[in-house]
Amino acid sequence: MPVPTEEILAHLDHTHERRKPVGLEWWRGLRWFTASALFVLVSIGLPSLAGYHWNLSRSLPLGLYAEVERPLLVGELVAVCLPPAVAQFGVDRGYVEHGGCADGVQPVLKRIAAVAGDIVDVQPEGVTITLQQTHAIPHQVANSAVLAHDRQGHPLPHVPWGPYTLHRGELWLLSTTKANSWDSRYFGPVSVFDVLATMRPVLTLAAERRCS
Repeated sequence: MPVPTEEILAHLDHTHERRKPVGLEWWRGLRWFTASALFVLVSIGLPSLAGYHWNLSRSLPLGLYAEVERPLLVGELVAVCLPPAVAQFGVDRGYVEHGGCADGVQPVLKRIAAVAGDIVDVQPEGVTITLQQTHAIPHQVANSAVLAHDRQGHPLPHVPWGPYTLHRGELWLLSTTKANSWDSRYFGPVSVFDVLATMRPVLTLAAERRCS
């Protein structure tokens, strides 16, 4: 006797449910566990361990980053202690938290966009960088417009408009992922002597999406 169509479809649906991809479910479970673990660790205020730093800002994916020995070149990710006045401004505005720098503020994690000899031209519509060592054509960095206000509506002080040639020992920090990152557009270049280390992501909630 032929099997009714409804029973065949029901059987196929049941078989499909039993054959859900194990790898996909495992990956979702791992991401959920990672997110929960990071949330708990951050919530209890776990300080940076030796050689490791927690990123709590939105400029980079939330998570754990490790120190690595790399030269301070364009594109490298660095942990930097900001000058005391700048750091305190960041704390007051909620851009950074308390942490392991000498003034009790956490270091910021940013990418190097320009080094000594490079020319950075800051305009309201964006930042144009001329890299001298590679003789690259000047290019405006995507999503680098200078914002007038932060998320809370507070006015954002910024560096003076116009070109700036980085001096020896200076670095220009600029987010490659977030247009509203608090970086050198607002507090200017930083000293190489304030760099704690170059960094790499170890355990983060998402991959970094870098723009050109």
